Amino acid sequence: MKKGILALAVTLSFSYQLAVSKADEQKLKNCGINCVEEGNVCIFFEGDDKFQGERIRNYIFTEYGIQSFYIGNDSLKTKKVKTKRISKEKVFKRDSESLLPDKPLKHIYSYQILSTKNLDAAKKIFKKIKNYPQARIEKIGKYYVVRYGLFKSVKEAKKYKGQFLTKCYYIPQRVVR
Repeated sequence: MKKGILALAVTLSFSYQLAVSKADEQKLKNCGINCVEEGNVCIFFEGDDKFQGERIRNYIFTEYGIQSFYIGNDSLKTKKVKTKRISKEKVFKRDSESLLPDKPLKHIYSYQILSTKNLDAAKKIFKKIKNYPQARIEKIGKYYVVRYGLFKSVKEAKKYKGQFLTKCYYIPQRVVR
């Protein structure tokens, strides 16, 4: 096996912090969300999963109209570094196997990224994952659900990275995008 050098984008900080202005602190508390005051902002989320942060951020905006922001611009910047390739990672590409089937499928596994009543929020997140296999927005009742993958088993799904693997039905008529 050849060992090569390749440039990767590496996040400088492994922690993301979401905050609101002090003016919105009381709104958050009224929603049952606790926050910690730090300077002139109130931090209500800290974690290493940016997708989770985005889901929370979209939820509080969609449901409560509260604008939030990430703290510390440095935590969102990336830097190119040289490193050795130690494993082959799956690269997401749109190809013929990523196309969505025309028939319904029962008991499949998909990674769910977002569930919201706001179509614009769903489209924004979809743009970020559109190259993932079988990425789609589904309209389920009042909600727009952003998902990817149509896996037959948990083992097959584990080849991909994701936070919320769900067993679900795939119904082509629900696909919005």
